Order: sequence, then C-alpha cells, then structure tokens
Amino acid sequence: MRPPAAVPASAVVITATSVDNTSVSARTPAITIKSGIIVALTTAPPSSLAPAGPATIADTVTGDSANAGVNWSCCPSPTCGSFNPTKTASTATTVYTAGTTTSNIIIKATSVTDSTQSASATTTITTAAGGTLAPGNDVFCLSGMDINTASYSVAGVFTVSNTGTITGGEQDFADFSYEVHDSISSGTVALSSTSGDRNLTITLETGDPCIGPGSDGTCNIGTGSGQEVLDVTLI
Repeated sequence: MRPPAAVPASAVVITATSVDNTSVSARTPAITIKSGIIVALTTAPPSSLAPAGPATIADTVTGDSANAGVNWSCCPSPTCGSFNPTKTASTATTVYTAGTTTSNIIIKATSVTDSTQSASATTTITTAAGGTLAPGNDVFCLSGMDINTASYSVAGVFTVSNTGTITGGEQDFADFSYEVHDSISSGTVALSSTSGDRNLTITLETGDPCIGPGSDGTCNIGTGSGQEVLDVTLI
C-alpha cells in the first residue's frame, strides 16, 4: 500500500474485510500521514530591532515536490510589522519591517503546500535596539578648536546594521592647514545612560590616530587609538 499523494485533513484508518464474510473485518489504529516537508529559517531575524527597523530573512524548504515555498506572517497582528514579499520560494529572501509598537514578535514561515509545517523565531521590538538608532545611514558633524588653535570641522556618514554595530562609512576632516578623508571601518552604538535621557555613545573605528595632522605633523584632535567617540543626546 502506498500513502496518498496529498496529505489528508485527518488521520487515516486502514480496514481489512473478509472476502467470504464481509461482516468480519479488522482496523488499524489511526495513522497520521505526514508530508515530509521541513521548513527551516536559514537567515533568522535579529534578536532585537528598533521600531520600523528592517531585517532581511530567508528560509529553506525541503521535501516539497511542488516547490511552492512559504508564506510569511507575524504576530501579534496587526502591529507586528510587514513583509516584502509576503511569499517566497525556498532560499529566497524577504525584508521584514518591524512595527512601531515595542513588544515581542513571532515571525513565522509556513509551507504553502502543507500549512502544518512551519518555522518561527522571536524578535523584540525595542527602542534600545541598535543603540536606539534604526538600521541605515546616519550623518554627523562637529566643529571646534584643535590643539593647534585652529578651527576645524569633521563631518561624515556611518552605516548601522540590524544588530547595532557600525559596518562602514566615511568622514572628512578640514582645518586651515590640512584636509584628510578617512574610511570608517567599524564601530558600535550603545546607550551611555540609564536615566532615560536617551544619551548615546557612538564609537567610530577609523584607524587614523590623528584624524587630521597639523602643518607641523602633530595630531590635531587624535587620541592615538584610531577611535572617535561621539556623545549624542536624541531629542
């Protein structure tokens, strides 16, 4: 006996009836027919996201002869967020955009062929995710008087990932005697206060110990560490 090609809605019972006496029969216990489809999140969402923050996620479906892929959903609905697209093939990606309400969200990928097969993960929507900076590009600008008593300015842009780390960027330094362009290789964004005033400490890794040397070769505003630390208050 072969199992049915499609998964039945309920368990199956097999009955054997005597040919000579049809009143005599035997039945098997209920048998649950499984599809053999397995859904797994191969690129899961981050453990936390800022409100309205995006995350690229993906699944893998095995054992589906129809290759129908998955439908994406989340709960609690309707505040949990959205997906683009809402249906993907196996291994294809979708972009999940978090809702604006802080809460724990369950993100779920469900097989189109067999809705009983799914995979899920939990992410927390919190204003502290990513150091309260949403993933994406952020710009900064500061100016002052350097150790050579010359006015200077530093401006740049850095990219914040879904996990709150800085993955790249660029900055420009200029004063009356020197100009320099530095690449931002990495860094972090973190809450620097627990008093509720939303202060951030942003550390940029540039590899430039001087940021901008003066005309005499001395460092203008560098610390020798190759880092810049920005203290920011969000309003």
